[in-house]
Amino acid sequence: MNILLVHNFYKNPGGEDTVFYNEKSLLLNKGNRVVTYVRYNKEIDSFNVIQKMLLPFKYFFSLKTYLDVRKIIKENQIDVVHVHNTLTLIGGAVYYASRHSNVPIVQTVHNFRFLCPNGLMCRKGKICEACVSYNLTEALKHKCYHDSFLQTFCIVLSLKLQRFTKLYRYINFICLTNFNRDMLLKLNCVDKNKVYVKPNSINVQNLKINSFETRKNYFCFVGRLDEFKGIRELLKAIKEHSNIELYICGDGPLREWCEEFIENNKLNCKVLGNIAHDRVLKLISYSKGTIIPSIWYEGLPMTIIETFSTGTPVIGRDLGNISSLVANLKIGRLFENNKELVELLEKGFIFDPNYIYDHFLLNYSDDVNYRHLIGIYEDVTKEYK
Repeated sequence: MNILLVHNFYKNPGGEDTVFYNEKSLLLNKGNRVVTYVRYNKEIDSFNVIQKMLLPFKYFFSLKTYLDVRKIIKENQIDVVHVHNTLTLIGGAVYYASRHSNVPIVQTVHNFRFLCPNGLMCRKGKICEACVSYNLTEALKHKCYHDSFLQTFCIVLSLKLQRFTKLYRYINFICLTNFNRDMLLKLNCVDKNKVYVKPNSINVQNLKINSFETRKNYFCFVGRLDEFKGIRELLKAIKEHSNIELYICGDGPLREWCEEFIENNKLNCKVLGNIAHDRVLKLISYSKGTIIPSIWYEGLPMTIIETFSTGTPVIGRDLGNISSLVANLKIGRLFENNKELVELLEKGFIFDPNYIYDHFLLNYSDDVNYRHLIGIYEDVTKEYK
C-alpha cells in the first residue's frame, strides 16, 4: 500500500510521537511505501507577531495543509491517509483534503480531543465531562485550552464545523481501548461501524526478563511531571511512609516542586529527568513495579506497554483506561486512593515476570499490531476500489 502518515509534533516529546515513529518503521519493514506529512510546533518560536496572532485559526483551517496534502496524495497515488495528531499547525484541513481527494481517512484517537477541547476530559484536577453531557460551549466558559478564550474558541469552532458537516462519517477511527471507543461513540455523528479498537505496540529485542527474586526493592514513575499525571499526589502519599524508594523518570512543569518536596521531606526518591530510553527500561526491569497515579482517563500510556514488555507489573489508579488495562491481578494492581496505594507499595505482592511478558506478546507486540493495522487499512479501502 501507499500510505500517508500525518503527524503534528508537540514542543515536548510524548507518547503520540513514539507511536508515530513505531508504526512508520513497522509499515516500512513489512514492505509498504510510506510517505509522511509532519509539522513541528517548535516552528512557532520563529513566527513573527502577525503569524502568532493568526496561529489559533490554523487549527480551524490551514490552507497550506489543505494544498500540501492534496498534492502529496496526487503525486504519490496514496491509498490511505493515516492521521495521528493535528494540533496546532496541521489542523482539521487534512481531513477535508483527504476527503476531496477521495482517499479513506484513518485517525488514531490518542486522547479525547474530539469530545473535549483540552483533550483530557479533566479540569482543575478533576474528571470533567461537561462538553459531552451538555455542549462545547462549556469549554469556552472555562477557557479550557491553555486558559485562552481565543484558542479554545478556535478549537470549539473547528469541532462544531466538523460535526455540522458530518465529516466524522467519513473518518475511520482507531481507538486504543474499548473504553476510548465507548467514549467516542457518545458523539452521535460518529459511525460505529467505522470505529476500530487496536492498541499500540513496541518492538522489543533481546530484553532480559528478570526473575522476581532478582528484583530490587524500588518502584518507578515514568512520565511528564504535571498535575494530570498525578505525581504530586504520589509524592504526598509517599511522604507518610518515607521508606518507599522511588525513581522518577521524566520532566515537566512540576519538576522543581517535586525536587523541593523530596528534599524538604527527606523522601527516598530521585528525580532523574529525561534519561535515555534504554536506561528507563533497565530501571523498570529491575523494579517491583511502575506506578501510574494519573488523575485523568489516559489514552493508552506507552509506559504501561513498556512496563509489561519487561515482565514488570503496573500499579495504577482505578480510573478510565488504566482500570481496564490492569484489571488482571497477574499483571498489576489498582488503587483508588493514597491509602490503598501506600498499602500496596509497603506490602508488595508476588508476580510472575514471564506471565506478564507473555501478556505483552499476545496483546502489544509488533506482529499483532501489524496484522490489526493492515487489516484496518484493507477494510477501509474496499469501498474506494
